Amino acid sequence: MKKYPARLKLLLLCASAAIGALCGAYSYAKKYGAMTPWQQSQKIDFENGTGSTKFKAAIDACTNGALAFGIAAAAGAAALKMRGSSKK
Repeated sequence: MKKYPARLKLLLLCASAAIGALCGAYSYAKKYGAMTPWQQSQKIDFENGTGSTKFKAAIDACTNGALAFGIAAAAGAAALKMRGSSKK
């Protein structure tokens, strides 16, 4: 990736971050919608033992967003490499 301009690298990073954020938000919305109203109203408090389902939804959404970010970045970098090698 050294031969690519900084602007293109920044574009790839921002696009991957946007894809990851959207995927994480969508994942959280799906998991939050599947919870019962009682589960949705609980505060996340480990001392009282409440909110574990909501916490799990947040952790799962962050994991899904991070995976989507990584996949998008890898796919974008591979596309740039393939595009660069086909120009020669």
